[in-house]
Amino acid sequence: MRSVGKKLAACVIGILILTGSVVLIRTLAFPAAETKEQVDEEAVRSLESLVSEGAQDAEAAVYAAREQRAEESARNKASVEESYRQRASSVAASLKQASLEEESHAAQLAWEEESRKAESAAIARSAAASRAAAAQSIAEADASLAEEEWMRASSIAEAERLAEESRAAASREAAEAASRAEAERIAAESRAAESRAAESRAAESRAAETTAAQPPVSTGLVVFIGDSRTSGFIGAGLMPASRCFVYGDSVDFWYDNVRAAAALQPSKVVFFGGQNDLGCFSGNTSVFISEYTNLIRYFRSLSPGTQIYCNLIFPCTDAAVAEMPGREKRNEYNAGIAQMCAENGWTCIDTTAGFNSSYFTGDGIHFSMSWYPTWWSNLRNSVGF
Repeated sequence: MRSVGKKLAACVIGILILTGSVVLIRTLAFPAAETKEQVDEEAVRSLESLVSEGAQDAEAAVYAAREQRAEESARNKASVEESYRQRASSVAASLKQASLEEESHAAQLAWEEESRKAESAAIARSAAASRAAAAQSIAEADASLAEEEWMRASSIAEAERLAEESRAAASREAAEAASRAEAERIAAESRAAESRAAESRAAESRAAETTAAQPPVSTGLVVFIGDSRTSGFIGAGLMPASRCFVYGDSVDFWYDNVRAAAALQPSKVVFFGGQNDLGCFSGNTSVFISEYTNLIRYFRSLSPGTQIYCNLIFPCTDAAVAEMPGREKRNEYNAGIAQMCAENGWTCIDTTAGFNSSYFTGDGIHFSMSWYPTWWSNLRNSVGF
């Protein structure tokens, strides 16, 4: 490019020099001439020929320069393009190499990731296998324990079944024995009652034969035969112990006291039976009345001239009633006592006047000492002593 420029500049300079030479020659050769007609035609044509040749040469030089510049430009373009191609090829190679390296690195990373995944999967499989083996061991142990527990439970259940059967058999035997004992007791009591009744009737018969129309005993003694509530008269100082015969059980256990009281040949005797008998005879009125009648007849056989009084049964609290079956039959027992007295010529008395629940002690059965003076007064009015 630089050499082409130099040649072009030389051509331009040559044209300028030639043009200046023509002008100078015309000025020197024709100094007085002011117009082109005054100049020699040949000289002009010569100069024009020279100028034309110079112009053609200049044009040729310019064309040549242009051609050369075009060639150089083409060469330069080719060189640049070749340089670009080489650079592009180098860049492409570099990029390809980088891409290959990146792909290789990515492949290496992917391989490493897959290796890690495979290793993790292997570890997971190993852990899962270990857990499965542990779970199987635990399940086998649980199954073994369950079997042992089942066998133990079966043994215990069998032992309990046998024990229950044994208890049931023992219970049945005990119930049968208790039933037999109860039957024997009832039979014995029945026989004893019959024996006492027979003895009482025999005693009454003998007494009737030997003391026909015997008048009442005139000793003036009054005795009490009763349960534990009767003992309050002794505690209150209203009746001496020698004339108050107390036994805390049912009337069929009072025969010793009856004999002791009858030995005094009292003018009057007051019986206070029935409270304990409500529970002892389980509310069976007929059994109680039979036992009570036999007891009093026995006393009458020993002391035929004694006037007999039977006190009705006092109440007890609702709580005490609920504690023992039979206590709710008090009214039935009292009706039986009244009928018994009417049938045998004895006197039935009710001495509950003025009594209320405030006189009960804590058990709801026995009385406080504050009640006994009123009760004593009621007895004196009813019995006459």
